Amino acid sequence: MALCFTFEYNFMNKHNAELVNAANLSPKGSLGKLFLMARKYNHINDEISPQLPNTINSIRLSIIVGNAATFVAPNQPVAYKANQQKQLLLDLLKTIDGLSHVDKVVIKVDYI
Repeated sequence: MALCFTFEYNFMNKHNAELVNAANLSPKGSLGKLFLMARKYNHINDEISPQLPNTINSIRLSIIVGNAATFVAPNQPVAYKANQQKQLLLDLLKTIDGLSHVDKVVIKVDYI
């Protein structure tokens, strides 16, 4: 006995589909706010990455909630080394405008 599943693609009508340039999204909606936040974090990552030691320059700022900045490491060894460099990360963040309130750094591992 074989099970058969059908998947129907009704997400968009191909004839009425419009391309949307993500760079022109309005920040009024939740998706626009998400893009603005991503741009902000990408800018922060671009600023601090060159100043990091080679052993941890692959970590990326993921989110800032309250006074805690969470970084994501691609694997456990990089996360371990980044945990040993938390003060450096904190000092680098405090040099960026608007991030002087950050006083805690959390390192997570990206498990894909």
